[in-house]
Amino acid sequence: MSNDFLSKLEKASLFELWRLRTVIDKHMEDPYRLMQVRAKLRLGQKVSYFAPEENREIEGIITKIGQSRAAIKHKHDQKHWNIPFYMLNIDCIPTDIKTNRQKVDRLTLKVGDKIGFIDHRNNNKELYGIVIKLNPKTAGIKLNSGELWRVGYGGLFYVLDGEEELSALTGK
Repeated sequence: MSNDFLSKLEKASLFELWRLRTVIDKHMEDPYRLMQVRAKLRLGQKVSYFAPEENREIEGIITKIGQSRAAIKHKHDQKHWNIPFYMLNIDCIPTDIKTNRQKVDRLTLKVGDKIGFIDHRNNNKELYGIVIKLNPKTAGIKLNSGELWRVGYGGLFYVLDGEEELSALTGK
């Protein structure tokens, strides 16, 4: 999404956002659009879909195709999920939201991101971990030690270095 579009959304009133959502909902339920997507799907096809609760794409394989949904077997845990067509990223559209801001926020942070924060209760010690959950006001962080934290988005910073510290968490 373009920065211009996101900027306009941030300035929109709640009513304008609700009105836009009603128009979008109608387009997502359009039988012609659903038919176009269904025509592009095949059993065994590798696909990804956008999981809003994790703010990232999940990869899988199509195991069943319905009229408006597809059964997907997740690549990472082999579980099956029934996904609406509109969540499938069959055209490989980039899903990362780029903003002009360098700060961490709920729009840009994803489950699995490497992150750091300052523990003000412990001599301002820097702690590092990975994001395991995105809440409305805080992110769930798992430290290398296994300790779990909930930290407000404003207190987080991206970790650019430190792959060694986080390798145990990510398995990479």
